[in-house]
Amino acid sequence: MQEFLESVKHGTPFYPFQIYHMDIRPFTGIVNYHWHPELEILLIQEGVLTVVDNQVTRKGSPGDLFFIMPEHLHAMRASEGRVRYEAFLFPLSFLSFALFDDVQSRYLAPLIQKKLLFPAHVTGKEQLSQIFEQISAENAAKAPAYQLATKTLLLSALCRMFRENLFIPAKDSKTEVSQEHLNLLREILTYLSDNHRRPLSLEEVAGQFHLSPKYFSRFFRQNFGKTFTEYLNDYRILQACELLSDTDETVLSIALSCGFENVSYFIRRFKGAIGCTPGEYRKSRRS
Repeated sequence: MQEFLESVKHGTPFYPFQIYHMDIRPFTGIVNYHWHPELEILLIQEGVLTVVDNQVTRKGSPGDLFFIMPEHLHAMRASEGRVRYEAFLFPLSFLSFALFDDVQSRYLAPLIQKKLLFPAHVTGKEQLSQIFEQISAENAAKAPAYQLATKTLLLSALCRMFRENLFIPAKDSKTEVSQEHLNLLREILTYLSDNHRRPLSLEEVAGQFHLSPKYFSRFFRQNFGKTFTEYLNDYRILQACELLSDTDETVLSIALSCGFENVSYFIRRFKGAIGCTPGEYRKSRRS
């Protein structure tokens, strides 16, 4: 399951904090399913972002915040038009104190131990959003003690969230998915990733996980929001987009290497999804 578990190190060992400035467009602007051990906070700056977090789909507008808990399987995509957002990633232990004082015991430990959960989607909290804008500015300018400023601002954000009762006791959460269920989803995604270059049928994948084709088809759509065939074709097209951008392989070679047995079908699917032919897409990426 390693492809969907991010191996990227966010920040450095002494400053494990990273901000990613994202600018994405419909379809090609997809951050595919993945998970990581860090907390991820998204601040929407422009457009409408669709976030799938632990199989729950939500849409966010400028000023909205999303909090994605460690180990959650999640994906992001542009709903319509251009979307700009910032992603803040760090382990919750980044905020810990060396001394196990009252702050650590009452506020930070329950978050680190997942006894308290971050709200998945926060909207209409302008002052909270402004704190993350300040964090972004500090890390861009890198003035002396910006790391200290970052920690101070993050703790300020937590304080505001506690005062506004935004955290959710784990026992009251209705959206947490069992670890067994998450592991199955991760294994399915990894199997598709490992085998998408060859012919792949719903019956084969269902059998791989000891499920009937009928049950697997329903299960897949309920959990990924697409049919098995739609997801597989979209995944293959995204892989083709990367090859068209980064290599000089022929369209035929790319179609075959991405699992399409018929180049005409590949071109038709590609145009339907992207809005142009593979050749036009390659030219636009290199102009």
